[in-house]
Amino acid sequence: MPNNRNNTIFQQTSFLQGSNAAFIKELYLKYLNNKKSIPESWVEFFDGLADDKEVVKKEILGPSWSPSKGNDIKIITPEKELEQKKQTPTINELSLKKDSEKEKEQSVKAIALIRAYRIRGHLIANLDPLRMMERKYLEDLHPADHGFKKEDYNKKIYIGVYMDKGGYATIN
Repeated sequence: MPNNRNNTIFQQTSFLQGSNAAFIKELYLKYLNNKKSIPESWVEFFDGLADDKEVVKKEILGPSWSPSKGNDIKIITPEKELEQKKQTPTINELSLKKDSEKEKEQSVKAIALIRAYRIRGHLIANLDPLRMMERKYLEDLHPADHGFKKEDYNKKIYIGVYMDKGGYATIN
């Protein structure tokens, strides 16, 4: 006959296994370092365990010779916080990052415009020399529809190997 006590214990602790295990390990390490950094209900749960805390911590962290598993808990002290603030990027670095982001955005827009012409460009092509068929201009083939302004038409935009030219191209 199965032991009902073991079944009850398993039912009460089954959430500690499987996909939750990594979360529980991290939470337990936070509990060991600073009980106030986790919710009170978890503090009560971990306090109720009868395990030796140092043994459990060593088991979670694994052997000293193994590669780091990212279980190190980083405690931010006021000194470390000041050091991190000093390492924040300068205005010049931020402007370079913005320029880089703008270039990436322009590249994506240009590739979208190229793709639009590849898909729908035939609809505005002059294939009717007698002009018997009326052609309406398609707005989605206009550069303004893709976020370009008149001043952007002559700027070089990186398109990579998306066209035969490779490298850079302009809207014109």
